[in-house]
Amino acid sequence: MSEKIANSSSRPPVAFSRRRFLQMAGLFSLGMALPCSDKPRRGTASKGFYDSVFESLLSEASARRNSHLIDEELNRKRVNALLFSYGELYEPSEREGLVTIGSPTIVSLSSKSIDFISITHEVRAPEVERYLQKAGKFDEHAKTIDQAFFRGGFGLLGPAVESVTGLSVDYQVACNEAVVADVIDQLYGSIEVDIPRGFTSLPFYFRGNWYPMDRFPTGKELMSGRRAIQFMKTMPYEKVYDLAFENTTRKHVLLESLMKAFKGSGHGLGFWWKAISLLRQEFSSGDLSHDIDLGSLLLSMVGSLTRTSAYSLDIPKTGVELYVSDPANSNLKDGLGGMQWIRSSQNPIFQRELRSGFYHEKAIKVPFDSVTSFQADPYSQNLVHDYWKPIRSRIRRSLSEVI
Repeated sequence: MSEKIANSSSRPPVAFSRRRFLQMAGLFSLGMALPCSDKPRRGTASKGFYDSVFESLLSEASARRNSHLIDEELNRKRVNALLFSYGELYEPSEREGLVTIGSPTIVSLSSKSIDFISITHEVRAPEVERYLQKAGKFDEHAKTIDQAFFRGGFGLLGPAVESVTGLSVDYQVACNEAVVADVIDQLYGSIEVDIPRGFTSLPFYFRGNWYPMDRFPTGKELMSGRRAIQFMKTMPYEKVYDLAFENTTRKHVLLESLMKAFKGSGHGLGFWWKAISLLRQEFSSGDLSHDIDLGSLLLSMVGSLTRTSAYSLDIPKTGVELYVSDPANSNLKDGLGGMQWIRSSQNPIFQRELRSGFYHEKAIKVPFDSVTSFQADPYSQNLVHDYWKPIRSRIRRSLSEVI
């Protein structure tokens, strides 16, 4: 029913321990110091808490970056966290039945905005194929980007996403979708979600249980954790296409709702105690993992707190919300979606692979640019330039507007 998740990583997930609990306790103390008022301290300058923390994180992340895969100019004033969420999905398609899939989203922080860049899980990733070839486990079938985490953990996922996007992966977090539901239920009780267009969801699985079709009307609704997951992940019953029906569009809507819930809640003792207890629970269950050096991050944030002078969280607005997929799936008038379905490709390499049976599943996408004569080459030694170029260009154009 599901893939076995690999734990190989340059900084592998660490089991919950006394050291981790102490680190969390430090974060708890940090949380207690967080501002709960919008009023600045008397006689202080105007720099906000977010700005101070952002500058500190950017300095720490920049010092660690040494990847040849990233776009240095694009990352110069950004801190990027990769959120990889995964869960059960019933797809009535060529991949019939219950499967486990994952979706990579980069939350990119800048001084001006918080941007969301999501890559469809269906895009072919030669990096995964080469990893499996080296390990002697390749079955001669195309592999998608979500398989990077399932097969090689953070050590494969991070570099693969850097190759695809050009963005530096400074921090990585992977979580079962059930963690998101627990955050909503245990920290907030419910959250308000603004549904951009109403739809009827197909049945779905959550924590091994089957749930029937349900209706999500247009407008604001208070949602429990389970209903929020159903809103985010289920396939719509409607046969017409709308960008608002895309799973990733709904994922961005839910992330924004969670940000608003956090900004609107009080951050007193009770909140942070519940947050630390929840983190411990999720780490212990294995539903939440990361490659973050919590000790260094804590020191960085505490240092920022001593330098900040404002008394407000001052979280910036949401900027770019980009979902990189087939142009037909993103209503892009310029046809520069960055990829296309493999069955639509006229690329000789992909046509030859299709005839040979290399694509065990036809629901796979590949890089594509309809304006130029670019032909993606999954066998090139320079995948950044010869394979991922259309997708990287699409991301660069979007983010350059807010640099």
